[in-house]
Amino acid sequence: REKIYNNHDRHPKLIQEQDPDKEKKGAGMMYERMGMEDLMTAVKTHGKERTGKECYDFEKQGLSKPFYLAEVVKSISNHTKTMYTDIFTVQIQCIPKTEDSTAEIYGMIKDLQEALTEEITLPEPWELILQTENGIQSMKTEDTKEQKPVVQYEFMVCYGFTCKQ
Repeated sequence: REKIYNNHDRHPKLIQEQDPDKEKKGAGMMYERMGMEDLMTAVKTHGKERTGKECYDFEKQGLSKPFYLAEVVKSISNHTKTMYTDIFTVQIQCIPKTEDSTAEIYGMIKDLQEALTEEITLPEPWELILQTENGIQSMKTEDTKEQKPVVQYEFMVCYGFTCKQ
């Protein structure tokens, strides 16, 4: 028999026990994976609390500058023998108040990098295993000649353990 555990406060919680006979009949197992919405909520909340600037996951007209714009650009499964994990790649774009101030742009990058030296807090039952900065990916220049740096992060999230009996 194989048991699947969800990590909850560092204590495993059984979410489903798999019966080998059922597996032969085609019955599958269901895992509670973290959705992108939960990750983005954690990233936006952390960013705002630590930098003092709003962090959005969409851009629309009329948003008060400066702010950060975060988006998930990639998500992959990265399971090990004992853990079920997903790796989310998030790009955070710095939107400065003025178009001609590199000092403001570099300040926003520094504030963001400092804020994310501290781990984000995920809702239960998920646990953050690894949070890595991949550096500045690009300095996007819009038609308006406005520079918008993009800083990339990876978040590895555990959503269950496998234990064989």
